[in-house]
Amino acid sequence: MVMVAIGLSATQLPSNSHNYSLREDIRTILESVGFNPLDKELDLLIGTMSVESDLGKYVIQHNGGPAIGVYQMEPSTLADIKTNYLSYRPVLAQRVQTLATLSNDEFIASFEAQTVFCYIHYLRYNAFDMITLGDVESYATAWKKTYNSYLGKGTIEKFIEKYEEYQCAHL
Repeated sequence: MVMVAIGLSATQLPSNSHNYSLREDIRTILESVGFNPLDKELDLLIGTMSVESDLGKYVIQHNGGPAIGVYQMEPSTLADIKTNYLSYRPVLAQRVQTLATLSNDEFIASFEAQTVFCYIHYLRYNAFDMITLGDVESYATAWKKTYNSYLGKGTIEKFIEKYEEYQCAHL
């Protein structure tokens, strides 16, 4: 089991000298279900977590919204991934089968499930093809276009602000 400290500012996170790395925890989770994530993909996930939940401060959307988990995925999005994406990709569906059967409460408690489904969401919309390693603006643009959408309240500027605030490139 992968243990992750979330909801802390970059200065509060355990240092790498204590063998803690959010980036490596996410990589390990994704590799455990057969993905081979690139550094730019990990950057996008960490950036998403920073802007969506203040790096894990919220696992239930404040102000009564439906989003859940550190990546603030809406249950309807999660259901759509299962119904309209995984059902047409049986090999991938098999790899994430255990995670795909979690209830919303179990999903909220599972950083592993949240991370895998955030990754699948980006994979589904080819977001990883839109980003360049180290280019935070490309991460923000891909997040806004494929994750937050034009209907969401998030902005590219807010993504960049949170990415820099939490020093996401160093997590």
